[in-house]
Amino acid sequence: MLWFKDNKGLGTGLAVAGFGLAKMIFSPIMMRLQTSVGLWQMFIVLAIVFAVMMLIGSVLIRKPLDWHEKPLKNKFNPVQLVKNTNFIGIWLMFYLNITAGLAIISQEKDILAGLTNTNNVAVFSVGAIATVVSIDAFFNAAGRIGFATLSDRLLDRNTVYRVIFAISLVMSLLAYFLPNTSGLMPIVLVAAFFLINAGYGGGFSALPPLLADRFGMHAISKIHGIALTAWAAAGLSGNQLASFIVHGLNMDYQIVFVAIAVLYAIAFLVSMVVVKPTQTLIN
Repeated sequence: MLWFKDNKGLGTGLAVAGFGLAKMIFSPIMMRLQTSVGLWQMFIVLAIVFAVMMLIGSVLIRKPLDWHEKPLKNKFNPVQLVKNTNFIGIWLMFYLNITAGLAIISQEKDILAGLTNTNNVAVFSVGAIATVVSIDAFFNAAGRIGFATLSDRLLDRNTVYRVIFAISLVMSLLAYFLPNTSGLMPIVLVAAFFLINAGYGGGFSALPPLLADRFGMHAISKIHGIALTAWAAAGLSGNQLASFIVHGLNMDYQIVFVAIAVLYAIAFLVSMVVVKPTQTLIN
């Protein structure tokens, strides 16, 4: 964000898109390496490649010449941050978005594999499912750039989260209410996966500029680090939620769409009611 002062969302979107694209680029490379050189040898090869890439990046990167570190008079106070209503709301929005995204993404392959037509024939082949999953990674990366960049054009960056939650909510409900026998079901399912994945990625990349708007730039690394605990919590609850519904309760996968629709609705309400357009500078 230091290099993109007027387009913080674009800056974080470009940076975080690398995280999304890594899956699309390196997943097939890892599979090829496992079969060609072996499992543990793959880790050695990747370790060398990643070490070179990261060391080059660390050497090249420099802070802007016009950026001056502001000496902090007091030590950073995380208690002051976690008591802030805006931060609580942002944390909850982020947590709910990641939880819902992980819940449905974790079931994606099984949902596509289990979809059949009126003749009880699978709609998606193994190759088609692999293609959808690969395109999903593209939408994840595109969402990281697109939604974060969109936030640069809005009066309040929080609005982009409302857009993400509204789109994801609508697609979740469509995927639930549309009958399995409908010819549109495969299209709606794939579209739901793509758009939810885009919002899942966009919610991550739009977070740093939103935090910067609310709490300033000088403690943004610490504030962002604390906010990312929401992702850690969502990593535990998202996959478990879907697994509990499908395997624990032995219910149809479409119930997962209902569950995440509820989460998106709650997140939308949080963005409307709890997160306010006020700035609080925290040392």
